[in-house]
This record gives sequence, structure tokens and C-alpha cells, in this order.
Amino acid sequence: MAIINFNSISGINTVSVASSIVVGNNVVIKASGSIEGISQISATGVVTATSFSGALTGNVTGNVTGNVSGNVTGNVTGNLTGTATTATNALGISTSQLNIGSSFIKSSAIGIGSTNTAGRNAGVGTANGTIIFNAETYALEVYGSTAGWEIVKQLNNFLASVPVSNTSTSTSSRSGYTVVTYTGPGGWTPE
Repeated sequence: MAIINFNSISGINTVSVASSIVVGNNVVIKASGSIEGISQISATGVVTATSFSGALTGNVTGNVTGNVSGNVTGNVTGNLTGTATTATNALGISTSQLNIGSSFIKSSAIGIGSTNTAGRNAGVGTANGTIIFNAETYALEVYGSTAGWEIVKQLNNFLASVPVSNTSTSTSSRSGYTVVTYTGPGGWTPE
């Protein structure tokens, strides 16, 4: 085998190899361009390749196209397009619904959560078309800049059929619910 010291050769820009070059004890550079025997490449600057395989760590800038498999952790900025097969716990997204607080969107329903009149009125710069469920008025309400909050639909309020005497109500003992406790003798039947 011939050993060439490239530091002592001047004026040669290209070396053609019939099959491969062995560098050191384990690294083989093949004529096809593949490199064998390297478990890690340390590079400074920009690395360009047609594909990457294995774990990718650090900051990635530019466009990423193609299929991504494995876990993605860290911050993602820009647009994400394509199909997610599993995206649980990422900003409340799952493949069947999107959760934001107590509200959700899924293919067959939208849940808007609920608030009360004070919570509704606390909104600064409420956008036209904002929809809430007001647990105090038991109504679905929509906001418009001209008319303010308007009732879209008032629901039958179960609490209206609860007898006032011999009962107590609490909204603090169970978050999001009004608990009615019957304190009198005998029983009652809701209408």
C-alpha cells in the first residue's frame, strides 16, 4: 500500500481513487463518496446533506421538509403542515381534539367552557363574535361592538325548579358547578 503525505504535495487539487482510501486505522473513504468507520463528525459552520439519519440535537434553522419521525422537543416557530399521527400534550393538541383551558374543538363538537357575568365583563377589548356560556344567566351569549353582550339561547335552568326553602347553594365547594343541598325535612322532586 502506498502512503501519500498530502502536506508535501503542491499543485494537486483532486485525487482519483479506484476503490477506497484508508485514513488512519479505521476510516475508509470509498470512491462512491461514502465514509465508513466514523461514529461522530464534529463540524463548525454549515453542514449540507441530502438527508440526516439518527438523533438531531441543537438549533435547526431553515425549512425542514420530508417526514419527521421520533419525538420533537423544544420550541417550534413557523408553520406546521401535514398530518400528525400523535401530538399529545403539545399545546393541548391531540389527534382527536384541540384543548385550550376548559374549551375544546373536535370534529363533532365545540366546547366553549363557562364563565360568569363578572368574568365575561373582565375582557378588555372583547372581539366581535366572541361566544361564552354564562353560568349565572344559564345562557349562551355572543358579543357585538354595537349591542354588547346578547343572549343567543337561554337554557332551562334546573336551579329554577329547586325549592327555595330548606335549601342552600354553593359555587365554591365544587369548581364550575352550583351545588344545591336540601336541608329540610322530607324530600322534594324537581319539576
